[in-house]
Amino acid sequence: MISIDVFQRMVQQACDELPEEIFRGLNGGVAISERALPHPQSRGDDLYIMGQYVNDSVLGSIVYMYYGSFVHFYPHLDEPALMPHVRQVLRHELLHHLETRAGERGLADWDDEQLAKYLSRYEDE
Repeated sequence: MISIDVFQRMVQQACDELPEEIFRGLNGGVAISERALPHPQSRGDDLYIMGQYVNDSVLGSIVYMYYGSFVHFYPHLDEPALMPHVRQVLRHELLHHLETRAGERGLADWDDEQLAKYLSRYEDE
């Protein structure tokens, strides 16, 4: 697995690929956390939060990228193989930011649907 320094550089590269306007209002920026963050509704060791958009009245708006979660799920990937996953998670969280600014929640609804599908796999247990 890549180091946290390499991960941080990858996240920065993924940010640099995007137009500056996307980051408008993201006053906390994009932060790297060393944590592996299991989803609170996980039924096993198979559902982790990879990134998270937080819009807080005190802290402001920030995107967290969880290095530890990436390490947990992709320990075998090198930098080129991991980069598409970093891009996908970053863009997903930035879309939450843009939708929040626009007063929309389409992606949040989609996330809820995906979680419901995941949980339905465990209903008979």
